[in-house]
Amino acid sequence: MAKRKAPGARLLVGDVTRLGAIDVNGPFELMLDLGCFHSIPDDRRDAYVSEVTRVARPGATLLMFAFGEKGTGTPVATEEEIRKRFTTAFEIAEVRPGAPFRKQTWYRLLRKQAD
Repeated sequence: MAKRKAPGARLLVGDVTRLGAIDVNGPFELMLDLGCFHSIPDDRRDAYVSEVTRVARPGATLLMFAFGEKGTGTPVATEEEIRKRFTTAFEIAEVRPGAPFRKQTWYRLLRKQAD
């Protein structure tokens, strides 16, 4: 469907915790995550953070949507977890509530300047 809707676009399929394996190297100024991070198993989430950090230029924006409350079959990433996992490389610039269902939340993270 994506190829049909965007015939000239470069479409990649791969593991977001291993972006280099699909030749995604950045640096990017804007990244959008609509439920990806909260769907990744807990033991792979640090790898996601490492890869997003690697491809984001300093000052880049990561917009992230996540469910903050568990439901049947609903993965979850709480604000506390996002702050903990991303704090080394990103500043949490904004946390904005979405719809109340499963405590939907939008995050705006800014990539810190490289050391």
